[in-house]
Amino acid sequence: LQGTILVLALFFVLLNLLVDVLQTLLDPRIARN
Repeated sequence: LQGTILVLALFFVLLNLLVDVLQTLLDPRIARN
């Protein structure tokens, strides 16, 4: 059970990072920092 939660958490973090990068590439105005 713990391993599954860890994998899901990792996947969620990677997905968020990927979305952030894609949004920045598609619309540079979104990047504030």
